[in-house]
Amino acid sequence: MRGAVWSIVAILAMTAGCGKREVEHQGLPLSEWVERLSSRLMEERRDAVKAIGEIGVPARKAEDKLRAIARRDNDVKIRLEAVHSLAKIGASTEEFADFVREMEAPLFIEEEDTLETEVIDVDSEVSLSVSDEEDLRYLQDLAEGRVDTTPLQGDTGSFPSGEDERQEWSADRRAEHFATVLNQLQNPMVLAEIVRTGSVEERRLAARMLAGRSGIDAIVFDALEGAKSDTDSLVRAAVADALKKWAKP
Repeated sequence: MRGAVWSIVAILAMTAGCGKREVEHQGLPLSEWVERLSSRLMEERRDAVKAIGEIGVPARKAEDKLRAIARRDNDVKIRLEAVHSLAKIGASTEEFADFVREMEAPLFIEEEDTLETEVIDVDSEVSLSVSDEEDLRYLQDLAEGRVDTTPLQGDTGSFPSGEDERQEWSADRRAEHFATVLNQLQNPMVLAEIVRTGSVEERRLAARMLAGRSGIDAIVFDALEGAKSDTDSLVRAAVADALKKWAKP
């Protein structure tokens, strides 16, 4: 009789176990989304990271995989999304605080008075415009210390009437603006993102600036590693120099 009772208990336990279904999202079980975190396709990894975050706390067992993505994925946006998903499943994100702060800060400070594409008009008679290509060359000159950024004395808010004074005034305002931009470009993480996604001229500038300093940073190192096969030879040369000075923790 006792043996029969234990048999019934075992059957009931097995039945209960079979009835427990794995949590799903968009028709796929959690295990499938976790497997896709290892995909070589960026789109699949990104979708998997988002899906796990949307599942929430029931996906807590995926914490280790998400944390690995947040630390080492080649796509910085996927890394950021992985940090957000870690928070959604109830995991600690303290180690990524600096990374999130840098990524979610604006790349450039917005100012009321900029000359990137602005036209200054005084009494509908005097105007000044600056092209994007000129801006980039000017930024390169600033980065290499070829421009004097000492501000003019006196009021820079009014536009001078004389031709020479106008040129001096506009050069000074331009220097102030680009000095602000250059200050932001001292951030290695910003430079790493430009190496990944910038135009040819921007990638050259960012790679040269990284080659001029050193450090231990996974984001910078991964960006430089990815740029070793850049289509531009000058970028590749600057990246090779930079990789001699940057390491991955």
